[in-house]
Amino acid sequence: MPKSHKDRTQLLIRAGSTLTSHGPASIGRSLTGLPAGSPAKVPVASVRIVYKYSGRVNFIPDRWQRAARSPPWRILPLTGNQSTDRPLPLTCPHSRQQRMTQTPPDRSHIATERRNPRTMNLHQLSIEACVERLSTEDRHAFDAVKRARGRITRFIEAVEPHFLEGGRLIYVGAGTSGRLGVLDASEAPPTFQLPPGRIVGLIAGGDASLRTSSEGKEDDFEGAWAELESLRLTQRDTLLAIAAGGTTPFALGALAFAKRNPAPALTGLLCCATIEPPPHCDHLIMLRTGPEALTGSTRLKAGTATKLVLNIISTTLMIREGRVYENLMVDLRATNDKLTDRAARIISTITGLDREASFDTLKNAQGEVKTAVVMQLLNLSAADARARIARANGRLGDVLPSHDYEAGGSVTITPRKRPSDADQEDAESDE
Repeated sequence: MPKSHKDRTQLLIRAGSTLTSHGPASIGRSLTGLPAGSPAKVPVASVRIVYKYSGRVNFIPDRWQRAARSPPWRILPLTGNQSTDRPLPLTCPHSRQQRMTQTPPDRSHIATERRNPRTMNLHQLSIEACVERLSTEDRHAFDAVKRARGRITRFIEAVEPHFLEGGRLIYVGAGTSGRLGVLDASEAPPTFQLPPGRIVGLIAGGDASLRTSSEGKEDDFEGAWAELESLRLTQRDTLLAIAAGGTTPFALGALAFAKRNPAPALTGLLCCATIEPPPHCDHLIMLRTGPEALTGSTRLKAGTATKLVLNIISTTLMIREGRVYENLMVDLRATNDKLTDRAARIISTITGLDREASFDTLKNAQGEVKTAVVMQLLNLSAADARARIARANGRLGDVLPSHDYEAGGSVTITPRKRPSDADQEDAESDE
């Protein structure tokens, strides 16, 4: 609370305003003594945000302010005009208490909620039969992704120009969908040396939901708005909502938020059911995985298909951004023993250097694989190699002499002969 309490100007929340919580009710102090339906008046000197939480109007002292510059709500001065100063009821229409007293919508028509006729006897199966049945069902996930290749392609084609200009890819989801988004976002920086924040994962309930389920958070249509507000979305950003059944309010609300700005972000929805395109969605990717082996458990086929598509989206964007050469992760930065070993093997594969020489070159390049490769093949210093790579926008293929893979022509760079991983796998038994 401010030290001075001289400014006691009263404010009124305009009827119909959208108020979103930026913190738990315990942070603020409840306005007491206001009968239901009365104006919610608070002193300017004491507040920065006014918001509703579980049927009460709370306010947060200045020191707890965490909102972005342009919050989605308005707090207007009290004018005394009865036609404009209509009070906002103190009962929150979307409070958890009220939602619990309402009958939830019927979702039996959604494919992921239906019973699977092929798994009606799960409780009678042996371990071996469970393994066989569940693994057989998982094949439908791969088939669903294959059928959706056109939609996936069109989505990535729309994202690419924005992403290459420095835009971000933001995943938003609840439960398993949210965890898969956070997982994909967290794996991009170490794999491709992607700056943190270029791919972002938001999950209902925050990071705590990665370990402890907080599925009730998914019913909040505005649940992602505070975090999205802090990201300050631009027209270069892309928001992909993830919801297996395509109906999760948390995910759909994120789509609505992304389209609020004058320069709205590109949006998409990734789901595993057949639905009509929801409002505010530019691209709808439907993976028709069908009923789950365990009815409604979308962590199974739907989760597998979702992870496959997220892999495809993020990896393709990394390839298109020049972070891959051939099928090698050349933007890898050697920061531990495993990655240092992999980096040296990549250098050896491309340049033909032996293992020890590859480690020496990697060290001279300060652990940068691309720099080490260009230093060796073009006989440049580390500084000159970095400059050459920068002029090619980081694309190693535009720096090195070209290969002719399709016609079987001559290859300018001939690495040391070694059996491919695929050849070795073909010679090994699955057992």
